[in-house]
Amino acid sequence: MKKNERDFIAAIVIIGLVASLWMAYVRIGSESSNPQVAVCLDYREAERLAALTGKSVDKQLAELKQAGATHVALTETALGDLLLSDRINVSFSFGQTAIFGEGRRAYMEALQAKLPGLRADEWSAGAIPNPARPRIVRTPVVPDGVFNGDVTVFRAIGVGYDPVALEAIKESGLQLVARPIPDYCFSEQAVDYSLKSAKDAGAQLVIFNGIKVLGSRGLLQYTAQRLSEYGLDFGMIELVPQEGEYTLARALDGQVVRCHSVSAEEMEQMSPQRAFDRFLLAVTERKVRLCYVRLIFTGADDLAATNADHIGSIAAALQEHGYALGKPAMFSDVAAPAAALILIALAVLGGFLWLQQTLKELPARIFWPMAGAGLLLAVAVPALAPAMARPLVALAAALIFPILAISLIAPSYPEMNQSKRGVKILWAVGLTARTALVTAIGGLLCAAALTDTMHLIKIEQFRGVKLAQLLPLAALLLILAVRATESYAKTAASRPRWQALKAGLGEIGAEVVKYWHVALIVLAAATLGYMLMRSGNEASIGASGLEIQLRAALDKLLVVRPRTKEILLGYPALFVGIMLLLHQRRKIAWPLVAVGAISQVSLFNTFCHMHTPLAVSLVRVAHGLWIGILIGLVWWGIKRLGDSYWAWVQRLELADDG
Repeated sequence: MKKNERDFIAAIVIIGLVASLWMAYVRIGSESSNPQVAVCLDYREAERLAALTGKSVDKQLAELKQAGATHVALTETALGDLLLSDRINVSFSFGQTAIFGEGRRAYMEALQAKLPGLRADEWSAGAIPNPARPRIVRTPVVPDGVFNGDVTVFRAIGVGYDPVALEAIKESGLQLVARPIPDYCFSEQAVDYSLKSAKDAGAQLVIFNGIKVLGSRGLLQYTAQRLSEYGLDFGMIELVPQEGEYTLARALDGQVVRCHSVSAEEMEQMSPQRAFDRFLLAVTERKVRLCYVRLIFTGADDLAATNADHIGSIAAALQEHGYALGKPAMFSDVAAPAAALILIALAVLGGFLWLQQTLKELPARIFWPMAGAGLLLAVAVPALAPAMARPLVALAAALIFPILAISLIAPSYPEMNQSKRGVKILWAVGLTARTALVTAIGGLLCAAALTDTMHLIKIEQFRGVKLAQLLPLAALLLILAVRATESYAKTAASRPRWQALKAGLGEIGAEVVKYWHVALIVLAAATLGYMLMRSGNEASIGASGLEIQLRAALDKLLVVRPRTKEILLGYPALFVGIMLLLHQRRKIAWPLVAVGAISQVSLFNTFCHMHTPLAVSLVRVAHGLWIGILIGLVWWGIKRLGDSYWAWVQRLELADDG
C-alpha cells in the first residue's frame, strides 16, 4: 500500500472512530442515568402465601416490602372469576341477563363500555319473571339492570380491579402495577375505560395480561395516546411476546419500561439461585427496570422466611451493583445525528479500502476512483436517508472489520535469531491484541451507527446479526484456504497480492476432492449452523447445564463474563495459529487461524447487542481477550510438552534401532 493511500485510509478511519467514541460517551451517559429498578410481586401469589402462613394479605405484603419489594401487580378481575366469587349474581331468562350484587353498577359500566352490542336496560317489573335462583337470592332481589343478551359467555372480559385487593395494597405501602385484560376491547371506548380503570385504581405502570396488548386490532395508536394522557407507563416483558407490543412501543417513541419475569410454571422447576441470577443479569446487562418476581412455594419449611430472603437477596444485589429500588423511569432519548453518521460511514469506507489493499493491493488507477465513489455514497446516503443508512452502515462494518482483522495477519513472518526466540510469545500476544483491536473499531462504528432509543431498548433490532456471523466466517475460510496454498506463497513473493489470490484460487479449484475434504466442509457447515442457532437471547438451542454453571461462576468471579466460545476456543486457536506462523509452520497454522476467526465474529457480535449497556460490552470484550490469550498460552504449553514427549519417544526408538 502506498503512503498516500495509507494516509487517506487512516484519516477517514480515525475521523469516524472519533465520532463513534463521542456517540459512545453520549450513550454511556444515557444508560447510566436511569438507576431506578422496581421489584414487583404478584398479588394473587402474595394472597396465596398469606393463606399458607396464616397472615392477612396486607401484613404479608408489608413484610415482603420490608424485604425489598417495591411494587405489586394486580390483574384486572375477569367476569368469570367475579361470578365464581358470588360478588355478583346473574340470571338469564327470556334472552336477557339480570345482574344483582354489591358494586354491580361498576361492573355494568365495564360491560357497557366493552360490549356495545349488548344493550343495557333499566329493570322494570315483570321484565325478569324469575330473577334469581334461590341460592343466590339477596334482598332486595330487584336487579340493578338488565342486559339484552347473555353476558355470561364473555367470562374472559375484564370488569375492573378488586376493591378488597386495592385496599390491601394501599395498606401495605407497595405501589400498584395494573394488569388490564385486553380481551374484547375492540373500541376506543373500551380501551379508554380499561386504562381509566387502571389509573383510577392508583397505578402508574401497566403490564398487559395475556398474549396481546390493549388495542391490538387497529387501536394501538389510540392506546399509546391514552397511556400518555393518563400518565401510565407501558411495561414490556422481555422474552414473552405479546401481539402488538412492538407497534405500541414504537407509537410511544420507545418510552417503555423493560420488564423481566420468571413464569410461575418455570419457578416450580427453578432454584432460587437460578432465578436470582436471571434477574440480576436482566437488570445489569439488558436494561430491565422491573423485576416481576415470582414467589417460592416448594421445598421450604418456612415459606414466609424463604420468600423474604429471596426478595431480599435480589434487592440487596441490585443495590450492591449501584441501582436504587423504586419507581422505574424511562431512558433519555439519544440518537446519532446525520453528521456523525456520515463520519461513521466514512470510517467504514476506510475499512473497506484497507481490506481491498490488504487482500489485493489494487493499483492507484483502481483505488482512487473506488475511493471517490465510496465518498459520494458515504456522504449522500446518511444525509438523504439516515433511517436506511443506519442498518446499512452497521452491516457493512460487520462484514468488513472481522475479515480485515484476520487478513492483517501476514501469510508468513521472518525467522528470528535463536537468541530472540522468546520474543515470539510477546509478538503473538501483540498480534492477537491487534486483531481484536481492529474488530473492536468496527464494533464501535456499528454500535454508533445504531445508537438511537429504539435500538437501545430493543424495540428495533439489528437485522444483520445472522449475516454478520455467517458471511465473515465463510469469506475467511476461503481467504485462509487460498493463503495456505503453495501457489499463493510463490506468487505473492514476486507479484501483486491479487494475482497471488487468483493463483491460490486456481490451485484450490483444481484440487481433487477427497473424503476428508467433504468431512471438513460438513463439519464447518455444522459449526456455522450451531453458532447461528445459539445466537441471540431467544436462541433455538439453549446452553447445557455445565455451560450454565460455568457462566454463573464467571459472572460471580468477573461480574461481566466473557463469551465462552471466545475464551475456550476462538482466542486460544488464534493465538496458537499465530505462534505456528511465527515458527514457519504455515500449513497447520491456517486451520487454527480459521477457527480463531470465531473469536472476532463473536467480539463484533457483542457490540450488536444494543440493549446491553456499552460499558458492559467493553468490559466483556476486554475479559474475552486477556482470558483467551491466557488459555492460548496454556494450549501452547501443552503443545510444546507434546512435541517434547514425541521427540523423546523418537530418540528412544532410534536408540533401540542402534
